[in-house]
Amino acid sequence: MIRPVFFMPLVLVFCLSAATAAGSGQDPEFYTLQIGDPRPELHARSFSDGHSLTWKELEGEVAVVDFWATWCAPCVEAFPKFNNLVETFADRPVRFVSVTYESESMIRPFLENHPLETTVALDDDFKSFRSFMAWGIPAVYIFNPGGDLVSVIHPEDLSRRLLEAVLLDQIPEVEQSRGWSDPEGAEEYFRSLAEKGK
Repeated sequence: MIRPVFFMPLVLVFCLSAATAAGSGQDPEFYTLQIGDPRPELHARSFSDGHSLTWKELEGEVAVVDFWATWCAPCVEAFPKFNNLVETFADRPVRFVSVTYESESMIRPFLENHPLETTVALDDDFKSFRSFMAWGIPAVYIFNPGGDLVSVIHPEDLSRRLLEAVLLDQIPEVEQSRGWSDPEGAEEYFRSLAEKGK
């Protein structure tokens, strides 16, 4: 199912979070992580204090890793949902991390007008985007406390109920993202946007 998005045509193709497909089968022309995969490499630093994020500090927690950019309308539309979930699970072992490839100078003024209560993280030269294969943004990767991937979804499919299922060590029954068919092209495009934003 392709979700309709109404904003700039040039970014539309990259921001549809890729059309999604139900079931566990993966179209060989699309690239993303699969349920059961271990956590990929994380190369990002915290926007708030600059420290390098590691999986070690997320050990034993459900990790919800969201990939986004300021130009991606569905990414920004999901901010209130993430903020509500951060508050809802404040005393539970669930950690929300929002990764962008954009620079601090690009996102600082943006976040002043669009608050995001997750741990906002800056990717290290697209290394996390590459290791997660997170090119069809917005994309949300959910890992159980043991570090296994249990879902790759669009933010509109993220819910309290889904996270409660993960906390109970269940695989949520939810439509999975298909990923993106042209990782190299997406990275080239994202890099061009980053250069323009400097």
